[in-house]
Amino acid sequence: MCRGMMKRSFPSISVVMFPLLVALAGCMPGLPSGKMDVTSAEYSNLSGWEREDHPRLIKMLADECQRIDKLPAGTFLGGARTLPSGQHVEDWRNVCAALADVQNGDDAQARQFFETWFQPYLVVKEAFYTGYYDPEVPASLTKAGAYQIPLYRRPKDLLRGRNANGELEFGHWVNSVFRPYDDRAAIDGGSLEGKGLELAWLKSPLDLFLLQTQGSGRLRLQDGGEMFVGYDGRNGQPYVPIGRVLVHKGEMRAEDVNIKNIRAWLEAHPDQVKPVLEANPSYVFSAL
Repeated sequence: MCRGMMKRSFPSISVVMFPLLVALAGCMPGLPSGKMDVTSAEYSNLSGWEREDHPRLIKMLADECQRIDKLPAGTFLGGARTLPSGQHVEDWRNVCAALADVQNGDDAQARQFFETWFQPYLVVKEAFYTGYYDPEVPASLTKAGAYQIPLYRRPKDLLRGRNANGELEFGHWVNSVFRPYDDRAAIDGGSLEGKGLELAWLKSPLDLFLLQTQGSGRLRLQDGGEMFVGYDGRNGQPYVPIGRVLVHKGEMRAEDVNIKNIRAWLEAHPDQVKPVLEANPSYVFSAL
């Protein structure tokens, strides 16, 4: 990413709630400015809120809280800096702890939970919105047969910090200089092999591309089991949209660029998959 872009994530205490706005931008490959004009709203402003599947939202939040619980205190999650909370792990602690009381509750209890802990906001000026979903891809916990594409966890020496402008950056120290981590071509070429970073193995570089584009997703294992993997940082290299690459190559019109058409083009041109994907040096790492 990921996330004004995650429908699955809800920062605690004060939140911008879909469809007025969706909070958190941690999984997305770019860095949002975090500046927008908002004003507090009422739940009556949320069209369709009373018809929402509130227990399902509780389940989504519980899944997200499991991920957040594994992160160190003080971890920056992204999101709009104009909102009073939700950008850091500690903002989520109390609301995640309170979930235990409603996880098996009815719709009324689930709805009351959100109306107690979350504050809707309305964007008062024009804004750009994007969507988010969890892709599901076949995977194996061992490298075997068709499963040859590694899904990597974040390397221990990959760090995140803030530059002079306060923007989040990822990289590592090289001769006392903070530099971006290995680019996609280097990683594809094996720069991380032998470091024990493999979470799972995938069948296709297109499946990896889809997971990295969305920031998180579900692995469908050979035995029928399922694992959720989430975003856990990127290499700090510039993000180049694959759709833009195909447009510049004259292979696709700008108005036709979407994930479905990109994947269809790559599947139809297997000899071009590697050079096209590696035209984007940015690389996303995952976590269980």
